[in-house]
Amino acid sequence: MGRRNLIPEIVKVCIDRDLFNRALKRGFDTENEVAYFTVGFIKDRVAYICDLFEFDYQEQSGAHVKSDYVKKSIIGSSLPIGLDLIGNMHKHPRSIGTSYSSIDEENWLEYSTRGKPCAFIIYTTDPVALSGYTVSNGEIVKIGCEVKEFSREEKPRALSFTLPVNVNICCSGDTKLFEIVSRFRDQISRNTLNYISPKFTSKGVEIEGSLLLKDVADLKIEPLYPVDIAVGMNSSIAYRFYFTGDTKLREIQERIVEIYGFDDFEFYHNGKAIHEDTPIKELNDRVLIPGKSEVKKLKAKIEEIASNFEQVNLGLKELEQIKSGISVLSRRVEENEEQIEEIKKRTEIMGVKLDQISRKLEGLLKGLDVHEVSVRKFERRLKGGKPKPKGKAGKEETTPEGRRRKKGRGETKLEKVGRLSKALAALQQFRIRTFLPISSRLGGRPHKDAAPKKFGDSKLPQNKAATEKKGEG
Repeated sequence: MGRRNLIPEIVKVCIDRDLFNRALKRGFDTENEVAYFTVGFIKDRVAYICDLFEFDYQEQSGAHVKSDYVKKSIIGSSLPIGLDLIGNMHKHPRSIGTSYSSIDEENWLEYSTRGKPCAFIIYTTDPVALSGYTVSNGEIVKIGCEVKEFSREEKPRALSFTLPVNVNICCSGDTKLFEIVSRFRDQISRNTLNYISPKFTSKGVEIEGSLLLKDVADLKIEPLYPVDIAVGMNSSIAYRFYFTGDTKLREIQERIVEIYGFDDFEFYHNGKAIHEDTPIKELNDRVLIPGKSEVKKLKAKIEEIASNFEQVNLGLKELEQIKSGISVLSRRVEENEEQIEEIKKRTEIMGVKLDQISRKLEGLLKGLDVHEVSVRKFERRLKGGKPKPKGKAGKEETTPEGRRRKKGRGETKLEKVGRLSKALAALQQFRIRTFLPISSRLGGRPHKDAAPKKFGDSKLPQNKAATEKKGEG
């Protein structure tokens, strides 16, 4: 058989943006799971979450959370007409994400047995994400989930009607008046019964509830007085509690601390603190808003001032360190400026010396050019002249030139020309390697003979070889 179609009574769950941001911040503050009871209403198959109450944790860890039922039952009994417990919302670690676990499934299925539509939200803080679920026909169904700012029609509006009994109503802005009457009929009995306390008196004296009726001559039931307190995150929604008329506000504060975990607070109405000894019957239907006590506010202010003072001291220390660093840098800059001036002076002296070297090299090159011309002339003269005839055999050594060769002194003209040619070639290479780079660095103009002449490629070695060959002949 195929899977049957599931038609959930809730197809989408919407949560007020401000509430979700506050729950998100709470999730960032702890590694453990955090969970909330969700309060709201259902309209056109959409669940609107208007308020949150954090669990009174019975168990809590990074991946598991469990609540006691006491807080849930107290919230359920104090709800204004029109609002209901929709379900819950809890945080998951990143490793699980927004998928539901087997424990979630078990808890949700148990929650759905109350017979009312329910919706659940799972959210994560890293990354920020959320998913919505409901239970339909005994199965978990994923539904739409949205964080939004409620429109005027979607925002719950609190009303208070003074009848023989006072009733609180909180519905969306577009709720029709006849719907309010219908809800009166459904829940007025519950609200009316809340005014009746289990406290009985006879002739002004409290008596035990276990006494039989026939044994009591004068019987009265002590009425309870409603007290509207905005105990949730949304201060515009008040929750109703009932106490005897002579109950002091101090006792209510203790009860609120016990149930909701508030710490050191006072009750305010229209921005003014109400004295803790005020009896309930003198409140005259005023909505009470818990807030930090004046002592705690003053203490927090003092702590803030002390913290700011400490930050100022740290800032001053940092400024001193920065000032010290600037002084060190200033000294280094001055030292660097002196070094730069010294380098400039040395550079100027080197420039003068390089100019002198350049002028000397130019003079050497000019002299080299003159000697080169003389050598070339002498070379041409040797090529154009006739060789002298040899003397008689054995008389060559008697000439001065022959005697010099024999004794290893002096040299022939041809050898002298060869030696001068090699010297000129070496000087030419020296000029190319030395003068041209220096001249270019100084920004000077290259010498007219700066381009390498092919002096090494001249015909002098060939002429020398030819001359030697002739001599051998």
